[in-house]
Amino acid sequence: AAIEPRIPGIFQYYSIAEDELAKIFAGQVEAQKGGDNIAAAWEKLTDQIGRESQIKLYKAALGM
Repeated sequence: AAIEPRIPGIFQYYSIAEDELAKIFAGQVEAQKGGDNIAAAWEKLTDQIGRESQIKLYKAALGM
């Protein structure tokens, strides 16, 4: 089972993925390029929010 991550910015992560996936499904971007775009945008967002705090909050949500 998977739980929704309880971290700041979760809906921003979802929005980034949804936008890129729409481009892939519409044939505007190749799947690999779209995936790379998602990864790059998520990395940037994580750095903006704070990588260490994201890790700490995610672990806490998992009970670790």
